[in-house]
Amino acid sequence: MSHVDSPLGRGRGGLANIHMNILIVYATNSGGTYLAGERILKILQGGGHDVEMAEAISVRPSIMKKYNLVIFGSPTWKVGGTEALPQEFMLTLLEQMRRESTSVQRYAAYGCGEKSFTIFCGAVDYIDTVLKGLGARKIVPSLKLDGYYFHLLDNQKIVDKWAGELLKLL
Repeated sequence: MSHVDSPLGRGRGGLANIHMNILIVYATNSGGTYLAGERILKILQGGGHDVEMAEAISVRPSIMKKYNLVIFGSPTWKVGGTEALPQEFMLTLLEQMRRESTSVQRYAAYGCGEKSFTIFCGAVDYIDTVLKGLGARKIVPSLKLDGYYFHLLDNQKIVDKWAGELLKLL
Protein backbone atom coordinates (compact mmCIF):
# COMPACT_ATOMS: atom_id res chain seq x y z
CA MET A 1 0.00 0.00 0.00
CA SER A 2 1.28 3.50 -0.78
CA HIS A 3 1.85 6.27 1.72
CA VAL A 4 -1.70 7.42 0.98
CA ASP A 5 -4.11 5.33 3.00
CA SER A 6 -7.35 5.40 1.05
CA PRO A 7 -8.88 2.10 2.26
CA LEU A 8 -10.04 3.65 5.52
CA GLY A 9 -12.76 1.16 6.21
CA ARG A 10 -15.95 0.71 4.21
CA GLY A 11 -17.16 2.09 0.90
CA ARG A 12 -15.36 3.60 -2.04
CA GLY A 13 -13.20 5.95 0.02
CA GLY A 14 -13.55 3.89 3.14
CA LEU A 15 -15.82 6.33 4.93
CA ALA A 16 -19.06 5.20 3.25
CA ASN A 17 -20.02 8.78 2.32
CA ILE A 18 -20.75 9.79 5.90
CA HIS A 19 -21.25 13.38 6.98
CA MET A 20 -17.92 14.72 8.18
CA ASN A 21 -16.66 17.55 10.33
CA ILE A 22 -13.64 18.98 8.57
CA LEU A 23 -11.11 21.60 9.61
CA ILE A 24 -8.89 23.45 7.16
CA VAL A 25 -5.87 24.84 9.01
CA TYR A 26 -3.87 27.26 6.92
CA ALA A 27 -0.97 29.67 7.13
CA THR A 28 -0.40 32.33 4.50
CA ASN A 29 1.88 35.19 3.63
CA SER A 30 0.41 36.69 0.46
CA GLY A 31 -3.04 35.08 0.66
CA GLY A 32 -2.63 32.28 -1.90
CA THR A 33 -2.92 29.48 0.63
CA TYR A 34 -5.99 31.16 2.11
CA LEU A 35 -7.65 31.52 -1.30
CA ALA A 36 -6.94 27.89 -2.18
CA GLY A 37 -8.40 26.89 1.20
CA GLU A 38 -11.55 28.89 0.51
CA ARG A 39 -12.07 26.99 -2.75
CA ILE A 40 -11.56 23.65 -0.96
CA LEU A 41 -14.01 24.72 1.77
CA LYS A 42 -16.75 25.60 -0.73
CA ILE A 43 -16.41 22.33 -2.62
CA LEU A 44 -16.51 20.21 0.53
CA GLN A 45 -19.43 22.19 1.95
CA GLY A 46 -21.20 21.70 -1.38
CA GLY A 47 -20.80 17.97 -0.76
CA GLY A 48 -22.79 18.30 2.49
CA HIS A 49 -19.93 18.36 5.00
CA ASP A 50 -19.41 20.80 7.87
CA VAL A 51 -16.19 22.62 7.11
CA GLU A 52 -14.43 25.23 9.20
CA MET A 53 -11.33 27.17 8.26
CA ALA A 54 -8.86 28.67 10.72
CA GLU A 55 -5.43 30.25 10.66
CA ALA A 56 -2.73 28.07 12.17
CA ILE A 57 -1.87 30.77 14.72
CA SER A 58 -5.35 30.42 16.27
CA VAL A 59 -5.49 26.60 16.42
CA ARG A 60 -4.49 24.49 19.40
CA PRO A 61 -3.58 20.86 18.77
CA SER A 62 -6.18 19.53 21.22
CA ILE A 63 -9.10 21.05 19.29
CA MET A 64 -8.26 19.09 16.14
CA LYS A 65 -9.36 15.81 17.74
CA LYS A 66 -13.04 16.72 17.24
CA TYR A 67 -12.71 16.67 13.44
CA ASN A 68 -12.98 13.63 11.17
CA LEU A 69 -10.49 15.20 8.77
CA VAL A 70 -7.98 18.02 9.07
CA ILE A 71 -6.59 19.66 5.95
CA PHE A 72 -3.29 21.49 6.42
CA GLY A 73 -2.22 24.26 4.03
CA SER A 74 0.97 26.30 4.04
CA PRO A 75 3.27 28.15 1.69
CA THR A 76 6.90 27.14 1.63
CA TRP A 77 9.02 29.59 3.53
CA LYS A 78 12.53 30.24 4.72
CA VAL A 79 12.63 30.24 8.53
CA GLY A 80 15.81 31.08 10.42
CA GLY A 81 17.93 30.55 7.33
CA THR A 82 16.42 27.12 6.62
CA GLU A 83 14.58 26.83 3.31
CA ALA A 84 11.59 24.58 2.49
CA LEU A 85 9.71 24.93 5.75
CA PRO A 86 6.06 25.73 6.43
CA GLN A 87 5.18 29.33 7.20
CA GLU A 88 6.15 30.12 10.80
CA PHE A 89 2.65 29.83 12.32
CA MET A 90 2.13 26.41 10.71
CA LEU A 91 5.61 25.39 11.81
CA THR A 92 4.76 26.40 15.38
CA LEU A 93 1.51 24.40 15.30
CA LEU A 94 3.26 21.30 13.97
CA GLU A 95 5.96 21.58 16.63
CA GLN A 96 3.24 21.89 19.32
CA MET A 97 1.64 18.74 17.95
CA ARG A 98 4.99 16.93 18.18
CA ARG A 99 5.65 18.11 21.75
CA GLU A 100 2.17 17.14 22.90
CA SER A 101 2.09 13.94 20.83
CA THR A 102 -1.22 15.17 19.45
CA SER A 103 -2.29 13.83 16.10
CA VAL A 104 -5.29 13.68 13.86
CA GLN A 105 -6.76 10.46 12.51
CA ARG A 106 -6.95 11.52 8.87
CA TYR A 107 -5.45 14.43 7.02
CA ALA A 108 -4.77 16.01 3.66
CA ALA A 109 -2.21 18.69 2.81
CA TYR A 110 -1.76 21.41 0.22
CA GLY A 111 0.71 24.20 -0.28
CA CYS A 112 1.91 27.01 -2.46
CA GLY A 113 5.46 27.36 -3.70
CA GLU A 114 7.62 28.07 -6.70
CA LYS A 115 9.26 25.46 -8.86
CA SER A 116 12.28 27.77 -8.94
CA PHE A 117 12.87 27.04 -5.21
CA THR A 118 15.57 24.53 -4.34
CA ILE A 119 12.84 22.27 -2.89
CA PHE A 120 9.44 22.76 -4.52
CA CYS A 121 6.68 23.04 -1.90
CA GLY A 122 8.91 21.70 0.85
CA ALA A 123 6.33 22.81 3.41
CA VAL A 124 3.96 20.10 2.21
CA ASP A 125 6.68 17.46 2.57
CA TYR A 126 7.41 18.76 6.08
CA ILE A 127 3.73 18.56 7.05
CA ASP A 128 3.55 15.00 5.68
CA THR A 129 6.64 13.96 7.64
CA VAL A 130 5.37 15.37 10.95
CA LEU A 131 1.87 13.92 10.62
CA LYS A 132 3.09 10.53 9.43
CA GLY A 133 5.42 10.47 12.44
CA LEU A 134 2.43 11.10 14.69
CA GLY A 135 0.49 8.21 13.13
CA ALA A 136 -1.97 10.20 11.01
CA ARG A 137 -3.29 8.73 7.76
CA LYS A 138 -3.11 10.79 4.57
CA ILE A 139 -6.23 10.11 2.50
CA VAL A 140 -5.27 11.80 -0.78
CA PRO A 141 -1.95 12.73 -2.39
CA SER A 142 -0.81 16.17 -1.28
CA LEU A 143 -1.42 19.15 -3.54
CA LYS A 144 1.54 21.34 -4.55
CA LEU A 145 0.72 24.58 -6.36
CA ASP A 146 3.31 26.43 -8.42
CA GLY A 147 3.21 30.24 -8.37
CA TYR A 148 -0.42 30.56 -7.23
CA TYR A 149 -0.96 34.14 -8.41
CA PHE A 150 1.26 33.84 -11.50
CA HIS A 151 -0.90 31.00 -12.83
CA LEU A 152 -4.11 31.88 -11.02
CA LEU A 153 -6.73 30.39 -13.35
CA ASP A 154 -4.76 27.17 -13.85
CA ASN A 155 -4.17 26.85 -10.12
CA GLN A 156 -7.83 27.43 -9.33
CA LYS A 157 -8.73 24.57 -11.68
CA ILE A 158 -6.08 22.36 -10.05
CA VAL A 159 -7.43 23.15 -6.56
CA ASP A 160 -11.00 22.46 -7.67
CA LYS A 161 -10.02 19.12 -9.21
CA TRP A 162 -8.05 18.10 -6.08
CA ALA A 163 -10.92 19.09 -3.78
CA GLY A 164 -13.35 17.18 -6.00
CA GLU A 165 -11.19 14.06 -5.75
CA LEU A 166 -10.99 14.50 -1.99
CA LEU A 167 -14.77 14.86 -1.84
CA LYS A 168 -15.19 11.55 -3.68
CA LEU A 169 -13.17 9.83 -0.94
CA LEU A 170 -15.34 11.15 1.90
